[in-house]
Amino acid sequence: RRAASPLLRRVFGGIARDEARHALFSLALDDWAMPRLRPVERRRARESREEAHAELRGAIVREDARSQRALGVPDEALGHELAALLA
Repeated sequence: RRAASPLLRRVFGGIARDEARHALFSLALDDWAMPRLRPVERRRARESREEAHAELRGAIVREDARSQRALGVPDEALGHELAALLA
């Protein structure tokens, strides 16, 4: 939605929809799998999730303003806000 080019908005929109479907599947799989795991396995799964979230937060980089506008990349502050929603 934020990319400057209509072509990029269309391409990124398709990617976003596909990634949203992957995320929904992952949440459903988590809901199904977690009750079936032993406590030690649930702990490992939670730790892995926390590590992945920390990696995501660390991957948020400051882009130059021109690239942000052209590609529709959230600025650093919004990137951290969006990552926090996943916690």
